[in-house]
Amino acid sequence: MTIHLVLTYYWFDEIIAGRKNIEYRKMTKYWKKRIWDNRNYINRVRFSRGYTNKYIFRRVLGIDIGTCPYDGWDSEYYRLHFKPTDLIKE
Repeated sequence: MTIHLVLTYYWFDEIIAGRKNIEYRKMTKYWKKRIWDNRNYINRVRFSRGYTNKYIFRRVLGIDIGTCPYDGWDSEYYRLHFKPTDLIKE
């Protein structure tokens, strides 16, 4: 199963550069239904660069709950782990 996520240009470019290998989503009812409830079925993620036609696929290595290392992101998040260099072609 593929999950589609829209990112800001900055975070998309960080993935392309290989500096980001975990995607964080707030623990809301919306993301619980889309991510947590389907964690055993999600095997790849499609990242879109904003609402443009530029996107990449990455293989999901695992999904868990944990903290985020970025300043100001102080609660727990759903975390999608992926290999930054593991490009999957559609």
